Amino acid sequence: MTTGSDTPPEPWVTFDDAARQNPFTLARHWGDVDIWPLGKRTTTEALHEIATMAALADVLTRWLPLEAHKALLEGATAAEVATAAGTTIDELRQRWDTWVSGQLALWHDGADGERPRFGVAPEDAERVAEIFGQTE
Repeated sequence: MTTGSDTPPEPWVTFDDAARQNPFTLARHWGDVDIWPLGKRTTTEALHEIATMAALADVLTRWLPLEAHKALLEGATAAEVATAAGTTIDELRQRWDTWVSGQLALWHDGADGERPRFGVAPEDAERVAEIFGQTE
């Protein structure tokens, strides 16, 4: 295997090992075409690429609703965000609904009644829900 700046000394070959990596390391690593040999590869090289791809896809899938939420609050339309994501408004809304319910739970779990560090404020969730409602 070609050695690049982000190449691990022992390549991760399972999803669980890859998922423990920093997501930005995964993205840089997968995007470095010098790391991935062309033609015949070892089993380890093939499994390493598959694990990297699967973990990166998982992270990006989970982050997409967050980025959609931020874009909608910044003024993008639901149609623009759905088009950027390569999906429908309905599918985007379903993914956002699942994501935001967890974020709202984090918001309400603040210690000692103080504003928690994580989660989505209910008023922001309501605003995005209104934006989605304008498309129906």
